[in-house]
Amino acid sequence: MSKLYLNEKEVSEMTGISRSTLQHYRWKGGGPKFIKLGGSVRYPVNELESFLQSYPLLSSTSQNQKGGK
Repeated sequence: MSKLYLNEKEVSEMTGISRSTLQHYRWKGGGPKFIKLGGSVRYPVNELESFLQSYPLLSSTSQNQKGGK
């Protein structure tokens, strides 16, 4: 059975987003959705996948995140 939720460390290692950035997202908003289970932060895998898919795929570093060429 695969995991349904990931902790902050696992998300950071998987995405390359630092733990401090994930904490900032939780405080200000704009990051992946999360839940708190008994005081522990957990990220639902399906929500994390949706968050990552919301970013465009680029074919070169000269493209910007708004779809520029």
